Amino acid sequence: MSKKYAVMLFDTEVNLGVSAHPNKWVNIENKYFDNGAEALKYYIHSGNRFSEIIDAEDTYELQCKMGEMMLNYRDEQWVNNHVYA
Repeated sequence: MSKKYAVMLFDTEVNLGVSAHPNKWVNIENKYFDNGAEALKYYIHSGNRFSEIIDAEDTYELQCKMGEMMLNYRDEQWVNNHVYA
């Protein structure tokens, strides 16, 4: 079984023009890969400075890790430590 990869792109609701809340983050796009080099290439060239690359042993684990990342972007302290730092 080969590893699975996802690149998750995030942005704020303010940047997207959907609200006036500067610290509300939204997962705007996900791309899935079976090849780590292709995932890394997309991650580097996505043009989104708020992107995350996730890897896992299988699709279920990947989905769980992606859910955790979405929760991270809702956690103000995590965002302050990992995004704004």
